[in-house]
Amino acid sequence: MKEDDNMQAPVFDNAGAHKIIAEYASPNRPLGPLYGAGDGPVVEYRPSTKPSPSETSRHTKRVDDYGMRDHLLRENSGESNSTELRAMADGEYPQPANPEDARPDSVDDVDLRDDQEDQTINDLVYEAFLPSKDGGSPLNWLPLDKLRDIFQPSRVRQELKWHFPNASASLVETYVEYVCGTSSGAENVPKNQDTLARRTLAILVLLKGNEVRDYLPKFVEHKIKDENLPLRWDKSKKPHGLMDCKGNPLPWLGTRPSFTKAFYTTQWQLLSPFISRDSDRSVHEYHMDKSAIFPWTCLKSVQRPSEFGKVACVDIHPAHHTFPERHFALKTLHETRTAEGDQEFQAELRVFTKMKPQPNLLTELYATFVVESDSGTQYSFLFPWAEGGSMDQLLERPPTRLIKDTTTNPRLLLQWLAEQCHGLADGLRSIHDTRAQALKRAMEPSPALSPEVTRGLKELSKEVPSNIDQDNFGIHGDLKPGNILHFTQSPGPTGLGTLKIADFGLTKFFTRSRRSPLAITPGIHLPALLTYSAPEVMLKHEKYSRKADIWALGCISSELISWVILGREGVDDYSRARCDELNVDTSGHFKSQCWRNDSFFRAEFGPEIDSEPRTFLKDAVREQHRMLKAKLRRPGQSGSDILTDLLTFIEKEMLDTRRVDRISCDDLVKELKRFLKWQQESSPGDPYWDPPLPSFTTARRHNLEGAAMEVPSIFVDGPDQI
Repeated sequence: MKEDDNMQAPVFDNAGAHKIIAEYASPNRPLGPLYGAGDGPVVEYRPSTKPSPSETSRHTKRVDDYGMRDHLLRENSGESNSTELRAMADGEYPQPANPEDARPDSVDDVDLRDDQEDQTINDLVYEAFLPSKDGGSPLNWLPLDKLRDIFQPSRVRQELKWHFPNASASLVETYVEYVCGTSSGAENVPKNQDTLARRTLAILVLLKGNEVRDYLPKFVEHKIKDENLPLRWDKSKKPHGLMDCKGNPLPWLGTRPSFTKAFYTTQWQLLSPFISRDSDRSVHEYHMDKSAIFPWTCLKSVQRPSEFGKVACVDIHPAHHTFPERHFALKTLHETRTAEGDQEFQAELRVFTKMKPQPNLLTELYATFVVESDSGTQYSFLFPWAEGGSMDQLLERPPTRLIKDTTTNPRLLLQWLAEQCHGLADGLRSIHDTRAQALKRAMEPSPALSPEVTRGLKELSKEVPSNIDQDNFGIHGDLKPGNILHFTQSPGPTGLGTLKIADFGLTKFFTRSRRSPLAITPGIHLPALLTYSAPEVMLKHEKYSRKADIWALGCISSELISWVILGREGVDDYSRARCDELNVDTSGHFKSQCWRNDSFFRAEFGPEIDSEPRTFLKDAVREQHRMLKAKLRRPGQSGSDILTDLLTFIEKEMLDTRRVDRISCDDLVKELKRFLKWQQESSPGDPYWDPPLPSFTTARRHNLEGAAMEVPSIFVDGPDQI
């Protein structure tokens, strides 16, 4: 267990016992200290080094310098990014996404004299520029590796001699050290890399004219370097002058618009952020100006903008991040000028600070971005990219595509199905019982604790309220195939990838006393039923419950099994059958006495306007399950099989329209784990794990007849195919 600076050492007396246990059980207490080393949330509790009014300061590290210092520290230590390290460990140097990004390991003076003797820094920078891909800037930008390679001391010295032809050798060397750092004896290894001015000189060079000659001495005199960037407008001056990023006015720069405006605009071409995460896995929250250029080398929108925002697949230039992935998911919330926008961002971010990492949850948050402008603030999240797309897209493809060999016995697919059903339920449990689980872990023995403390915690655990699991819980609130992602790069035991619950935009954490009724108001409106909404949304006296997530997961599991047995056509037919089944209203207080919607339950309203509707599992669902079981049965077969038993379990336990009778998440995980245990103990020829699957039989027949299988477009090859 990690020590918490805000907690006093436990003294196990009667007066202190209840206080200590209350601190551990507090709904508002950060969870980081409750986890053992290496097992904490992705964003652990970490006091911010810079005070911020944002609650996020307890869990993330605010970055205002575009990652410049972090990059320089890594460069100075000789640390390479994770992509390069992973590739070199495999004996293969990574190939850049863009051939123009290819670079040597280092650049020495011989390279400069032989290859680029006649090229100025201005020429080299323009050649190395990359076009902006974020849509927010028409400007090009310079990658960090090119900045490093171009601004070597020998080339900088040559450039400065041209700008200052009458300067003494010692003065030129002073300027070289100002730009490149104090030499440690090797041209490429400056001592004081944390105080370089490569960007500063690059900006002055790009402005052309006499700007280097006129302004570089002033920058040197006032010790303004890259760490002072970006320069901002000092609006207290008329006309506007510039101040550094810390708010210090720079009156010596003057207010000549031809210079100040040009410098302000050009600096953004050298300030694309370096994106990383600390060794303790705390997430960096990058605060950026609207003019900043993101280091994307490719950006493709992958879904239509929703009421919450949009999602894009991005490639980040390899010199601008430390993560092992090639592709990333960028979720951007709509720009807002209200406090509600910040609250929405903090609420979604808070989910990642509360949940324990779990294989079937997308809790791996890499970075967040806060882009501020006069029109509002835009918040973004950076995640790993799911190479297999969403479960929605998975259900559009033949199940045989998943195992990539239609002549193989489908047992591997059924093993994967059992693993994913259990994993998704376990991931959901991590959301449902977040704080309670952390508290239980805190009470477990740990090598980091002394025997006396362990015994004391064990005694204290006896006083934990019996209903703590009910009083500290989360609800996802928006489970659907579109919010479950297929990570083929996380192969799992079967090698077929891992399904992960994602999109926590609607996830809330509650105590029982804070839940509010979700009921409709009779005579006024009918709630917009979503496909995976639970029946209790129709009832006046029901409250928001974790059981709604169980219902949604039951619906999703029913569709997933339909896909395994019948393929994508079976899923489409299933949806149409549900939509054809009517809801009924005999009271007349809604606009229509009957209506259709693609849900898994139907509602019947009585003649009284204030009567509670009755809800039933749709006949289409029961008929689908009956039909699937019939297709799984071999002639003369007496025993059951894995899919038949799963369908029976889902219908009986997960799709019970009575909320109080629906299975809890803890019991759901236990029951689904039994299926996994049976699979692990079964023999290769066990018929229980080898039912006939029409989806595979049809695929085999098509292959034997020479018919080409339809292959829809997927994201396996990344954003270029989106």
